[in-house]
Amino acid sequence: MNHSLLANFLDLLDILVKAPDSEKRIEKIEDIKLLFINMHHLINEYRQHQARETIRVMMAVQKKQRIEIAERFQRQLEKVTDTLQTHLSSIPDAQSLIEANQEPQAMDDDSGKTNGTSIGELKTLSLELSNMDELMCEIVDSLDSSA
Repeated sequence: MNHSLLANFLDLLDILVKAPDSEKRIEKIEDIKLLFINMHHLINEYRQHQARETIRVMMAVQKKQRIEIAERFQRQLEKVTDTLQTHLSSIPDAQSLIEANQEPQAMDDDSGKTNGTSIGELKTLSLELSNMDELMCEIVDSLDSSA
C-alpha cells in the first residue's frame, strides 16, 4: 500500500509538471485520498491487536518484577531467620541460669549475701530472664506461624 501511495504521488507530480489543469490530476488526487482512507482503516483494524500485545508485554514485565521482589523478600526472610536462630542459640538457657542461681554459694555473713549479691536479687534476676525468654519464645512462635 505504501508503494502504491508513493507511485501515485510521483504520478501526480509528473502530471502537475506536464499538465497542471488536466483531468488526470483530479483522478490521481482521488486515488491518493482512497489509499489514505484504506490505510486509516487498516491501522484501526490493527489497533486491537497492538493493544492486546502491549498489555501482554506489560503483564509479562509485571510478573517478572513481582517474581524478583518475592525472591528478594524470601532471601531477606532467610537472613532474618538465620540471624534470629544465631542470636537465640547464643542466649543462655533460662533453666540453667535458674539452677546456677539456686546452687548454694559461700555466704559472707549471716545477712543472706553471696559474694555481694543477695539471694532475693538473684531470684529477681532469674525471674526477669525467665520473662525475657518467654517473650522471645512468643516472638519466634509468631514468626513460625506467620511463615
